[in-house]
Amino acid sequence: MSELMTTICNSIIAILTALSQFDIMAVDNNKLAVAAEVMAYCGRAVYHIIRMIEIIAVSVK
Repeated sequence: MSELMTTICNSIIAILTALSQFDIMAVDNNKLAVAAEVMAYCGRAVYHIIRMIEIIAVSVK
C-alpha cells in the first residue's frame, strides 16, 4: 500500500513539474488559453488518481 502512495505522490510531483513549464511558454495573449489547458490537465490527472484509488479499494476488499 505504501508503494501505491509513493507512485501517486511521484505522479503528482511529475504533474506539478510539467505544469511549472506552462508559465515559461505562455505569451501574454495566450495566458487565459494556457490557464484553461492547465486546469483541464489537472482535472484529468485528479480524475485518474481518484479512479485508481477506487479500483484499488474495490480489489482490496
